[in-house]
Amino acid sequence: ADIVLPANSANVSDKHARFQTHAASGRVSVEDLNTPGGTFVAGERIPPLYPVTLQDGDTVQFGNIANPAFTVRIG
Repeated sequence: ADIVLPANSANVSDKHARFQTHAASGRVSVEDLNTPGGTFVAGERIPPLYPVTLQDGDTVQFGNIANPAFTVRIG
């Protein structure tokens, strides 16, 4: 499924990040697609092209951490 952000979302790329569900473990990961604005998990910028497993309560932010365009809370 796709999550579509408003067209005026600053620092968010057309193809910004990928969420993946791991059926065997029930876990969810997020991967930044090498974007200039970055993807942040729990306030820390994650390395591009490296999936990070999310924990219950994690917050995922896209773009500028000081003024995130979009936030997802897991759990």
